[in-house]
Amino acid sequence: MRLAVTFIMALGCVLLAVDIALRVKGFPEAWPAVDVVTVVLSALSAMLAIVTIFLGIAAILGYFHIRELSVQTATNVAKKTAEEVAARATRELSDQEEGQGGGDEYAQSAVAQPDVRPSGTSG
Repeated sequence: MRLAVTFIMALGCVLLAVDIALRVKGFPEAWPAVDVVTVVLSALSAMLAIVTIFLGIAAILGYFHIRELSVQTATNVAKKTAEEVAARATRELSDQEEGQGGGDEYAQSAVAQPDVRPSGTSG
């Protein structure tokens, strides 16, 4: 992008230098005013065409850059969201297992009830 701006500025300076040189020296007597206007307008149209081409290239490069940034941002957000959801699901599953028991709940209830005796023993 900086190269395009530099090139456009250089082209503008060249056209300005040509204009100044022609004004100082004066136009040749053989050139009618119509030819001078035609040359100036041709130079301006060439400059406009070059600017348009560079803007088109800059737009294409900008599109691909924005596209790359949006993919990276979407990937980062998806990873963060997936990690949060996985952590929450793991926490909920762990809480449910603690509430339903498994082996731990039975062991805790046996310790909490001192008068529970294995079958076949007399007390």
